Amino acid sequence: REVGGFELRDRVLALAARDQSLREAALAEQRLQRMQVQIVEALSAAILVIDRDRIIKTTNPAAEEILGVSARDVGAVIDDTSLLRRFAALGRAIHTVAKGGDALTLEGERITGFDERLVDVLVTPFGDEMAESGSRGVLVVADDVSEAVATKSRLIQTERLAAIGRMAAH
Repeated sequence: REVGGFELRDRVLALAARDQSLREAALAEQRLQRMQVQIVEALSAAILVIDRDRIIKTTNPAAEEILGVSARDVGAVIDDTSLLRRFAALGRAIHTVAKGGDALTLEGERITGFDERLVDVLVTPFGDEMAESGSRGVLVVADDVSEAVATKSRLIQTERLAAIGRMAAH
């Protein structure tokens, strides 16, 4: 029988094909999401995703090692964690970026409670929507640069000693 110029059978087949296409797209999206999770989990840099309501949405294993924020903190308000008490500059950067400011970089910052740990941190907007409260999501990427800074310091010290040795030899 014809319906609007199409046979009913043709319409059913077209709907079945569209349904199959949507299922395949959903499976591809799930695979992509799993891959993204694997990438974030494997990064050596700490990752924190904080939504516009200041709730921690994502962390990775490096976030626990570098910042002391773990998967247990997902779902908590960032202000309720010990991180901002131990790293006040990060709290100020998150607030500034969340309220519409540009991305901020913190270099060579110390986190209270971690002996001799220095971190470089990027705080950048995440997502494009501002909440009615005038706030937006934030992505925090932190890298432990303690070893690099220590190595640079040792190199500078070695160069100074070599210079002193050269001057003494003349």
